[in-house]
Amino acid sequence: MSTPSTVPNFMEEEDYSDGPQVVPIAPPVNPILDGDDREYDEDDAPTSASVQTIGAVRTDEGRQADADSSVEQHKKTAAPRYGRRQLGDRDDLAMAFLRKFSLVSSKQLGIVLGVKARSAYKRMLGLQDLGMVNTERLPGMNQLWFLTQKGHDFLNFRMVIDDRVPKPHKAGRVYFAKLGHSLAVAQAGAQLVGGVSQIPESIGVELPVGLEMLQLLVPEPYMNRTFSAAFSDPQGKLTQGDYAWKQQREARASIEQGRLGLREAMRKMPELWTVVPPGTVQKDTKSNHPADLVIDLEHLREGLAEPRSIALEVELHLKDSKELQRIAGAFETQTTKGAIPVFAEVVYLTNSKSIVEAVISAAKQAKAQTLFKARKLTDADGATYSGKAWEL
Repeated sequence: MSTPSTVPNFMEEEDYSDGPQVVPIAPPVNPILDGDDREYDEDDAPTSASVQTIGAVRTDEGRQADADSSVEQHKKTAAPRYGRRQLGDRDDLAMAFLRKFSLVSSKQLGIVLGVKARSAYKRMLGLQDLGMVNTERLPGMNQLWFLTQKGHDFLNFRMVIDDRVPKPHKAGRVYFAKLGHSLAVAQAGAQLVGGVSQIPESIGVELPVGLEMLQLLVPEPYMNRTFSAAFSDPQGKLTQGDYAWKQQREARASIEQGRLGLREAMRKMPELWTVVPPGTVQKDTKSNHPADLVIDLEHLREGLAEPRSIALEVELHLKDSKELQRIAGAFETQTTKGAIPVFAEVVYLTNSKSIVEAVISAAKQAKAQTLFKARKLTDADGATYSGKAWEL
């Protein structure tokens, strides 16, 4: 179980105006890439330059021929601005983060890499030249980066494998109704991967950083997909919630009989990440609740009744009190009555004191105060997130 934390739990404290400042921590320098980062911190420079012999005499005809040749060559292929000769570990990390969170800003990539947003931006331009990433340019905000199919294929080629990811982003398909929340979840993920999150100290567990941390994160779209695939009838409608609980009991029996490893259940049966209250009727999909993001700590589990994984909920808008109570009750019931309790803690990340108070009330109603915590969602500078997604 987790140890006492020195990080203030805003479920317990009234003062929500002051919070711990997040100071970006740069990852260790890779000697192979040393110099590469210096290049990205310099002013933009062309990757090639024309060479002219000193003292050579140029005729008007020669100048015109050179100009015509240059224009023709430019039509055939535009020279990349940020020519890259090789890719390294940081490029792998940046692309793997895009694979996990679909659409991401340069500031968030800066948090992931431990560099300034401008440096991350230039690195992404280099990857864009190679066709590994591309951008969505949206009104009123900087572009958002996403991984191309070539980037996906390249990561697999580099053996940077991760099957717990959403479906690849398709260019031009941006859903503004969900974009703000998606970017806020990516912000929480960036801080975890970059090693500047409050959560490890809050839960009393030392977490890795970089690719190792990224492998532990389970995003909501992946949980939705695996749950639907496991608990759907041939017509594609969700079956009864009781079937999900039956699945838990069967998994527990397999573990007890030695047919399934204690720490392997959630990997082999990822549909169990989604919380389902018992007695959920068919088609009642609102009763099924995946967290916004999960930190998979199953490798630390010591027993069936000793969950270690953490559910993260990013809350930017105040939900109806009954809805919050339903969610709190679902987590509490699964933890206390489930055949395999999944979550040790549920951490709400928010920028609103009123949301914190509502979560406190819902947790009390569900008698789950010890299961829930609340923390501030912060921006790249460590300040409380303003709620303006275009500034992330």
